[in-house]
Amino acid sequence: MTDLYRAGQWRTWEDLEKHVASGELRESHTLELKRDNYSGGESGKKEQAKDIAALALDGGILIIGLEEDKATGAAAKTAPVSLHGVIERIDQICANRISPQLRVTISDNLRSPSDPSTGVIVIEVPATGVPHMVDHRYLGRDNRTTRLLDNTEVVRLLARRDLDVEAVDRDLDATDALMAGQGMSAARLVISATPIPMLRRDALRDQLSPAHAVKWFTARMEAAAIRAGAERSGNEAMSRLFRPFRWTDRSSSWGTRRIPGGAALRFGPPDRMPFCIEVLESGAARFAADFITEVYKDQRSDAETKVLYLADAMSFTCEIVAWIAEVAEEAGLRGTYGIGLQLSDLAGAVREPTNSIAQARLHFPDKTTYRDDTYRQVILATGAELRGPFLPLLDQMFGPLMRALDYGDPLRPQ
Repeated sequence: MTDLYRAGQWRTWEDLEKHVASGELRESHTLELKRDNYSGGESGKKEQAKDIAALALDGGILIIGLEEDKATGAAAKTAPVSLHGVIERIDQICANRISPQLRVTISDNLRSPSDPSTGVIVIEVPATGVPHMVDHRYLGRDNRTTRLLDNTEVVRLLARRDLDVEAVDRDLDATDALMAGQGMSAARLVISATPIPMLRRDALRDQLSPAHAVKWFTARMEAAAIRAGAERSGNEAMSRLFRPFRWTDRSSSWGTRRIPGGAALRFGPPDRMPFCIEVLESGAARFAADFITEVYKDQRSDAETKVLYLADAMSFTCEIVAWIAEVAEEAGLRGTYGIGLQLSDLAGAVREPTNSIAQARLHFPDKTTYRDDTYRQVILATGAELRGPFLPLLDQMFGPLMRALDYGDPLRPQ
């Protein structure tokens, strides 16, 4: 019964009631049940913030509208609560009362057949791996209760987070070396995506089998393109700075093939490989785009200018964030993804001029040039962040580079 009606995954009110009747739905380290929708006052908001913050370490689900048996922790019956304004209230609690801020996924789709204005609220809390504070106190969760974390635990957990970042750095180095070994130029963008924690090394085994890989990759491309397009059209800054990246417009002479531990899709003519996607059975993924810089010679002198195609790099990355979100959803990965980004061959590069004729013929000595040869960022994104607006993630990845090239902060969320 538990496999049929996984907590929070019910399709209908009938499914929910069947799961409750089975006796298998009960509180645990990752599941909190609440009969009432807290109180609307200060104490209720604080209590809800604590319950959500405590679940964030390892991830979990908070379900409001289920009465539990206090002796066993099992759900006893449904107790529908009012759904009016509930999503906005929870979003505000996560943003203003929990530090660091949390982004959770909230569903109010399960509505009581007798009164559709009431129902059950499902709050999916991502596994962030770091402790979160409410009222300057770090919270954690035992089997069925919320508790304060002591100083030793907080220090240990923060140190573990540093190790996660180091692991993403290593994966990014390995991805860059792999693409260099496969013939990409020095002027490349590479992205690595690493599930944290990596609970299953075969999460995508069936999808990446020889019989299904081509169809699966095609479906992910289509879904990622739709998602990235919606993100661009829904935000003025993104619609101005990002371009559509049409996978179907790119010829593929290599296609989809098995690689050790997964499958790869490469695009391009026979003599070069400008784009590459590799997805592993664990849910980890690698991406690369070649030729992100190009040197132009001034026709009036011997001066040369290296141009960075930043809009192309950001557009490719926007599609890749959509890819990662799709892969996470398909693999059932609800925790955190470590995303590493590196652009190479940047030393002396200027941002791409808006006038293509000027770009090809003129030298730009007054433009701000990038000093280092590489640009590198590592971020940790929860499942909720990947399912939410992309702008905050893209700002984390490209914001420092844009400021260094005098773009300002066009990606900073308003």
